Amino acid sequence: MAETVIMPKLGFNMSEGKLVRWHKEVGDSIKMGEIFFEIETDKTTMEIESTADGTVLKLLVEEGDSVPVTSPIAVIGEKGEDIVDLMVDAEGKFERLNDKDGDMLVGVLGKQNSSKPESSSALNNSKLTPRARKLVADKKLDISKMKVEGTGFDGGITARDILRYMREHKEVKATPVAKKLAEIEEIDLCEVTGSGFNSKIMKVDVEKKIEEKNQIVIESLDSKEVQEVIPYTGMRKIIGDRLSRSKFTAPHLYFITFVDVSKLLKLKEETRELVSTKISINDFIVTGVVQALKKYPQVNSTLNGDQIVIYKNINMGIAVALENGVIVPVVKDADKKKLSEIAQEMRELVERARNNKLTPDEYSGGTFTVSNLGMFGIENFTAIINPPEAAILAVSAIKKTPVVISGEEGDEIVIRPIMKLTLSVDHRLIDGVLATKFINKVKELLENPMKILV
Repeated sequence: MAETVIMPKLGFNMSEGKLVRWHKEVGDSIKMGEIFFEIETDKTTMEIESTADGTVLKLLVEEGDSVPVTSPIAVIGEKGEDIVDLMVDAEGKFERLNDKDGDMLVGVLGKQNSSKPESSSALNNSKLTPRARKLVADKKLDISKMKVEGTGFDGGITARDILRYMREHKEVKATPVAKKLAEIEEIDLCEVTGSGFNSKIMKVDVEKKIEEKNQIVIESLDSKEVQEVIPYTGMRKIIGDRLSRSKFTAPHLYFITFVDVSKLLKLKEETRELVSTKISINDFIVTGVVQALKKYPQVNSTLNGDQIVIYKNINMGIAVALENGVIVPVVKDADKKKLSEIAQEMRELVERARNNKLTPDEYSGGTFTVSNLGMFGIENFTAIINPPEAAILAVSAIKKTPVVISGEEGDEIVIRPIMKLTLSVDHRLIDGVLATKFINKVKELLENPMKILV
């Protein structure tokens, strides 16, 4: 019996997935557990295995398409099996999942239809998709008098088909403000999708159309030519949206200190002969932060409604730069692990992150994040808090710096390797005194790194 394959939901916040690559084509046989396709979520790219044996009968999504989670994307069954009923059900599900008027449906299922659509004059009720029937009922339309061409599966009429017909015949409902704005900006209301009651066009819908119209403007007189347009979607958009909310929701407060890492650099070299795992400066920093969080657990917290939640376990996030954004793999229960264990796990997570192989569990659940740009030579930066966490530590490059050292014979100027740390905190949860104590503890541990080992 044929089975519909859906876009999987791989994380709590995942609302849609992008089909990156099909590993099988229509007509190919496939076995359960065999790699069927690859999807890109807001965080990573993952290979998805088949959950059934059989033959690939339909691929409903093309490579590069993005669809809501749980949307039908393929059909697996026996070769030659009748899947008409299954396709009709899939079409109905697409309309329910789509939040407006079936745009996704026409782009995905509509292309499966190679026959000439029937006109609605010869149409019975079975040719209307569930959402189309609801639209007809809600608007009290006489569908028999509307020569609507269906673009759905097997010539079926979708809600989008009906709305397109209405626009083409000027049967467009819009608020007075929307009409006035459309007139001023020379926007054709027939090209605007309404988001109001019964698909009525609102002011915000016209404004959205104006934004789309003005998205790309090539001003040759000013020598401004567009080389490339990259969609603001996927990971980049998720990062932008999350950090925008963080920046404007959580009042950020910053604390800066400078760390003399002379002893740390020396100890790092000595550990090469002591442990089999290669230990980096960042491994020492993360482990030092873990110990500071154990002493000041209030920093290891989050705001949940009207409650401040202090976590018992410490899950350390490490920001990793990728080509299309930043991902934060998480070392779970770092407070229960030694320096060498943290170093080994971090190395494996970073490698998996750069190869887009992280699972959702590996980049979620963090309670504190360290963002280190020192390896890129950055001497000064501040980091935006990774929600729903309460703080983030920005680590800058180590730079040889003249410093004043006080001794028995007076002050003297010496050159020392200095590293700058910037702590960003959510001032709703962490006040200045607590933040100062925390970052000073991190400084103390890094300047006396033997304390990190014991």
